[in-house]
Amino acid sequence: MDPGLRETARALHSAGVTTPEICQRLGLGLEAVMVMLLPAPPPPTERRRNVPQVKRPVGRPPWSIEKEDGVRLLGRLVGHGSSGSSTPSIWTLPQLVTELREVLPAYSPSVDTVRRVFHRLGLTFEAQVEELCSTGRLFPRCRKGRGRELLYLVTHQTTRQLGLVSLLPPATVVVGLTPGNRVALAVRMQSRVSPKFIREFLASLSALHPNRRVVGIMV
Repeated sequence: MDPGLRETARALHSAGVTTPEICQRLGLGLEAVMVMLLPAPPPPTERRRNVPQVKRPVGRPPWSIEKEDGVRLLGRLVGHGSSGSSTPSIWTLPQLVTELREVLPAYSPSVDTVRRVFHRLGLTFEAQVEELCSTGRLFPRCRKGRGRELLYLVTHQTTRQLGLVSLLPPATVVVGLTPGNRVALAVRMQSRVSPKFIREFLASLSALHPNRRVVGIMV
């Protein structure tokens, strides 16, 4: 990303210019401008250096995200792997946990901790199957054998739906879940999901599993 463009976007924003006007002046899309306006994360070495270990009181949640850390994490999730690519960045659960540990080094959440958060949010394969069946739709079965099909149930949530409207700017998370507990997700700086976002997410799922035939079903 051009540092000059980033500085120009931030200067316009500080001067009270609206985000759509910044997009128009710079000839950029909303997502690109929002990434520019997010604070850049410090280098990993600086974040990890001399980080105090926090002793949590009994009953305190294992980790939490402050607003500044949440915005920084969102910027990393949106900007990851997007150089010259029109498809959304795909994050697997281990990659997401790695990023959380970078942003929250004092707490270092585990994969199991993050899975429990997903479970509370209803972002599990079983919960999405129940949602799918509650609408009266039939649950499909993948063919066995040569097809080597891999089923993903795909859902989406906004920061408002997740109750994070006071913590994060408007963004949409698209999540894919498999029967084997695989998790893949992508984030975009938009207040609602778009058909283009879904199409590109499904294309990225196929690229994530080049030797499988990915079947994606929206819930």
